[in-house]
Amino acid sequence: MLIFKNITLADKDLLDEKLKALNCKLLNYNFVVLFIYRNLVHFEYAIFKDWLLIKATLNQEDCFLFPVGKGDLEEVLQVILNYSIQHQGNCHFFQFCEVNTKPLLVWAKKMEETEKMKCDFYDVRGDFEYIYLTEDLMKLEGHAYKPKRNQVNNFLKSYPNWKKERITPENIDEVIAFSKEWDRALEIEETSRLNWENIALDNAFEYY
Repeated sequence: MLIFKNITLADKDLLDEKLKALNCKLLNYNFVVLFIYRNLVHFEYAIFKDWLLIKATLNQEDCFLFPVGKGDLEEVLQVILNYSIQHQGNCHFFQFCEVNTKPLLVWAKKMEETEKMKCDFYDVRGDFEYIYLTEDLMKLEGHAYKPKRNQVNNFLKSYPNWKKERITPENIDEVIAFSKEWDRALEIEETSRLNWENIALDNAFEYY
């Protein structure tokens, strides 16, 4: 039986170890993201043998990340399926790395053939991630990065005396004040995704 737990700071070492082994660059496979969004999308985790299972609640439905660990993948997928069918009548996976697409498709096809289950795969374009190479962002070369170059140049022109500082306990209050002022200036709606990001950012500040 799976028992899902709330994510706390005490879980950091365990989750870091598991997630780093997967080496997935998608944001939800990261302890910090799971922690600061834990109350927004209700991230929880369970351990099954050597597997880490993470679920979120989106639109009142449990949704699972791809399981992270070692061992019999079909077994752990079946465990997730059984849990999900029991609790809500269907099973929903979301946001998995390209490397995990093939084994999930293979398993889904097997479920369709042997269990006569209907499996659907669809894109959620609003949740697509943009992943850049660090070197590309350092250089901003080429036509694709022209808008970003323009933004940088506009900033440098508008604020010639800018400087950067590391966030420390001595200046974090200024950072928080700036963040709140930015929110007020943009008049962000409470139900918007951007407000979710602000709430997560407040969590990051709180546990700085």
